[in-house]
Amino acid sequence: MEGMFGGTSLRIADLGRLDVKYPFIAFMPQWDFFKFPARERQALCLVKVMMSAEAVDLIHDGGRIAA
Repeated sequence: MEGMFGGTSLRIADLGRLDVKYPFIAFMPQWDFFKFPARERQALCLVKVMMSAEAVDLIHDGGRIAA
């Protein structure tokens, strides 16, 4: 991944050596990113979408964060 900064090309990351099933990366605006799970909630049954909810703490369950 490279970016242009003031006319200078700069390599930000080299993802070529990753051994992954889908060798690509996608970018989307933050507002679309947060709306995506709400639109796809049937396909993403493991996602619980809570819009305008206040988070005051995390629930720890062993070595993971629980919902």
